Amino acid sequence: MGIGFYPILNPAFVPDDVLLPRNSDLSLSLLGKVFNPNKVVFHAMRANVKFPWNLLGEFFVREVGFNLYSFLFKCLEDRRKVSKDGPWWFEKHLMVLQDVDPFLRPEDMTFYSQVFWVQLHQMSFLVLNSMAGRVLGKRIGEVLNVDDRLRRFI
Repeated sequence: MGIGFYPILNPAFVPDDVLLPRNSDLSLSLLGKVFNPNKVVFHAMRANVKFPWNLLGEFFVREVGFNLYSFLFKCLEDRRKVSKDGPWWFEKHLMVLQDVDPFLRPEDMTFYSQVFWVQLHQMSFLVLNSMAGRVLGKRIGEVLNVDDRLRRFI
């Protein structure tokens, strides 16, 4: 009677010769998630993001999960523009874009933050200053910048 030996292999192990080279297309890529409880129609999403992005070159998009998309841009300037100029919306649903983490599967990446410009209207003169802007902004989330140019118009 023999004893069977079954080696336990780590499914995350990938030999070095099949890993992406460091200068791969990841620098031209973004991963995007559309926050919609319903499935997004892939072809409609691709067609509708092209116009507002106003790119210099072409881009390619591939569906990699539920409302999760990999974007590959032909030029770095387009990738930077799309990454910086957001937030982006698709059919009234937020689409968050992030750099690709080469060590994570697309579905394991977290999309937990998005930069927004928030404008408050009909505020009293007492809170028209940068300190009050920071206090009010912190009630919403992390504050990156407060524009206090309004003081010139008071």
